[in-house]
Amino acid sequence: MSYRAPVTEMRFLLDHVLGAGRLAETERFAEATGDMVDAILNEAARLAEDVLAPLRRAGDLEPARLENGVVRTSGGFSEAYKAIADGGWVGTAASPEFGGMGLEGAVRLGYRNELAAIEDPEEREATFQTMVDRMYEIGKAVNVASHFEIDDVIDPADTRRWISAILGAAPAPAPRHGKKRPHIDTW
Repeated sequence: MSYRAPVTEMRFLLDHVLGAGRLAETERFAEATGDMVDAILNEAARLAEDVLAPLRRAGDLEPARLENGVVRTSGGFSEAYKAIADGGWVGTAASPEFGGMGLEGAVRLGYRNELAAIEDPEEREATFQTMVDRMYEIGKAVNVASHFEIDDVIDPADTRRWISAILGAAPAPAPRHGKKRPHIDTW
């Protein structure tokens, strides 16, 4: 069974539930036109369908493992990550000067309830701006690198050491009987 990304449903949610079309009316997101949103959704769908979905079976049959202190991923996972990175999806949370898309919308959405709880509009806007400033600080080049989003800046050996230690400390999984995922929600 092949996976098909629900692009039509995603577009409906963006347009009719979230009201994302209003973003294009702002100066910062003027490029977020309907055509641009369609292009992003279609490219994300292509990546999910053609690159990521086929890896599910490989990951089940040949899970990541620890060999001589080195983590070995399932076949195809490194190539998939390269496809994600080459498509520019890795640094989307970074500030625009480092290839990110900006964070104002993400902050408004992610902290919607917290911001709505602040009754004073000026205080709400000041809190929002503080949150955005903090997110941009995290998204600067040095911080992006420190969060392993720029592999050339960080020595991967340190990451491997931590992952190896964690995997080495984990108990062996109990033998499985029956299907691994008996109830998968396709939505």
